[in-house]
Amino acid sequence: QKQKDITTDVVDDLDAVLLEFAAKDGICTFGTCQEKTHTLIDPVSLCKLCRRRFCLKHFQAEMHGCGDAAQKLEQKRFKQAYDASAITRGSGLVNKPAANRGSLSNKLQDKISSQAA
Repeated sequence: QKQKDITTDVVDDLDAVLLEFAAKDGICTFGTCQEKTHTLIDPVSLCKLCRRRFCLKHFQAEMHGCGDAAQKLEQKRFKQAYDASAITRGSGLVNKPAANRGSLSNKLQDKISSQAA
């Protein structure tokens, strides 16, 4: 009998905890803010860095404390994009094949002579 009572109490406690979490899931997690977030679109209200939900006042990373992490992430993305598109040193006309340089030189001479005429 006592075992059944303890089991029932544990199940009831678990249900109460789950209901409390479900109720808090739709509320902004910033400090004492009690704004509802379940009316917002998920990509807006869910922070990609800390995986918590915020209202429209606190959804920006700088507003709720993820500013440093957001800055580091954007710097990393910028550096990767820059490295992928960076021109390597010495990739100019000097390294082109001689035949290609000759044709470019001829095109330049033709353009100069057509403008002079």
